[in-house]
Amino acid sequence: MWKILLALVCIAAGLFMAVKPDTVWEITESWKSKGADGPTDQYRRRVRGAGIFLAAAMAVLLILLLCGAIA
Repeated sequence: MWKILLALVCIAAGLFMAVKPDTVWEITESWKSKGADGPTDQYRRRVRGAGIFLAAAMAVLLILLLCGAIA
């Protein structure tokens, strides 16, 4: 049961990263740069890509868990 819950949390985190990379930057990186106005385009692309990968990988894992293919 905890594996399914963890997969759902990771899917939600991945979707959040893919949809709101600016908010992810505010939470994780903004305190490191006093004069920065916001994330770079490269940062946005990288976080979106990582979020899509995380959500997709966890969706596959969730399907395998629900089908009983892995314990």
